[in-house]
Amino acid sequence: MFAGSFQKWRTRFMRERVEYMRLGDFRDPGLEERFARFPDRVEETAIFHRKRAKYSSYGKCGDCVYRSRCSICPVSIGNEPGNEDPQRVPDFGCAFYLSSLRHADLFHAASRPYRPLGEPPAISPGMKRIRKLANSVRAHPA
Repeated sequence: MFAGSFQKWRTRFMRERVEYMRLGDFRDPGLEERFARFPDRVEETAIFHRKRAKYSSYGKCGDCVYRSRCSICPVSIGNEPGNEDPQRVPDFGCAFYLSSLRHADLFHAASRPYRPLGEPPAISPGMKRIRKLANSVRAHPA
């Protein structure tokens, strides 16, 4: 995701953070030292951590009921034109997750393709035979 050959960084904000995390050539004698510092450098970029402090025009992430299920890409924070705040989540991404997670909750039962204590409601007789055969193979390994 952060390889210079993979994408061009449109904002100074993101270019600086990626450069700060860069490990360099794997043959370089300083790699071990840079690798040891890498976790701290990632945290210092402030785009990957402190989810509760992040916010968008829709509100503070710390107050959002969907925070634990939201998976907005930290890179989108740095790619938002004009954004210099590592806590500022792009409105489009926030709106997308708010809408999709809200609607997923509306269709909660449909989002689970199986029943934990039984067969799916519309399993065909052929599929039942295949599952029975698969289970017998697992029960009696060769």
